Amino acid sequence: PLLPPPRMPEGQPPLDSPPWCGMPDGLLLICPVLNLCRSASPSRVAFASDVLLPQPLLVAFGAAYGAKELREMADPAVSPALAPDDVLRRLPATCIQVGGFDPLLDDSVDFNTRIRRLGVAGELRIHRSLTHTFPSFPHLHVIPEVAEALDTTLEWIAGLFRRGERAKRAEPA
Repeated sequence: PLLPPPRMPEGQPPLDSPPWCGMPDGLLLICPVLNLCRSASPSRVAFASDVLLPQPLLVAFGAAYGAKELREMADPAVSPALAPDDVLRRLPATCIQVGGFDPLLDDSVDFNTRIRRLGVAGELRIHRSLTHTFPSFPHLHVIPEVAEALDTTLEWIAGLFRRGERAKRAEPA
């Protein structure tokens, strides 16, 4: 496993991954919450009053993961941007999509820069005119930039399947 198992409630055993459960072929991160620490990045400050992701909601997300104090929010299991390099280096190809008006834009850019420097394949797509969780609202899918973002997402996923199929065919029987 990449990280130790999450902290379980007292008296509950940790969850183990089944032996057949390996690393995925790729990660698609759409408007990801990568750092629950309350760092004041330009996008978090500029879009702090975002209707879909106000700052208090980020605190609530942390609490939902059992992270109520800053040291708990810095745990890589809830803030993957803070994971050590040796863990991040093992990530599969990673596509990050984020809106240009998303409070988490800077976190996505920073995380992308870090994993690319570590040799992780993938890409970052910033959809300049869109907000946080733009694909989550079907009525927005008629907006050309949202439709384009969804199309490129499907293309990226299809590419993962094509590469996986090619790799399977290339394996010796």
